[in-house]
Amino acid sequence: MLDRNRVNHNRVNRVAMLLVVGFLTWATWSHTIAADDDKATTHQAGAAAKADAAKPAPKVKTPVPENPFPNRVKISQGILEGGTGWLNTDGEITMKDLRGKVVILDFWTYCCINCLHVLPDLKYLEKKYPNELVVIGVHSAKFDNEKETQNIRNAIQRHEIEHPVINDSKMLVWRKFGTRSWPTVVIVDPEGYYLGSQSG
Repeated sequence: MLDRNRVNHNRVNRVAMLLVVGFLTWATWSHTIAADDDKATTHQAGAAAKADAAKPAPKVKTPVPENPFPNRVKISQGILEGGTGWLNTDGEITMKDLRGKVVILDFWTYCCINCLHVLPDLKYLEKKYPNELVVIGVHSAKFDNEKETQNIRNAIQRHEIEHPVINDSKMLVWRKFGTRSWPTVVIVDPEGYYLGSQSG
């Protein structure tokens, strides 16, 4: 018999991974084009100056591709405030600290099996894109015992989670993002804009 939860989980993971990989590819490609254009313009300007100091060097511009997420919404700098503690980090992290990186916010709770199924995919992305991507776990408790920081710390160690985790025991960050179910993955672009989310 087909396990509907597992099928749904696989679909969610594929969609989230495609979204992240697609955005990272676009961002890397557009920055590479811009850097190549700067190098080409500098090289051409130097060559033209040697050949004929009176003629200005022609500028060659490759169009930067259009952003695939035109309806982005800017995220408030303090949106991660309200947690009762941070784990796997030296202190509180703000959106300003994450500028320049693609951010995945993983809304999870350690008693949710589907939340635990997402962890290997997040670890894979963290290893594949260590300089471009930051994952932050937002532990939003479903039950009272899950609100305890030490219980979350034990779960982090048990599941070998290496990324920072905020204890969102009052579900303030959860509500700011309008999250409705576990797990939910939210993606934020390097400029601090909300790109989308996937629940399941």
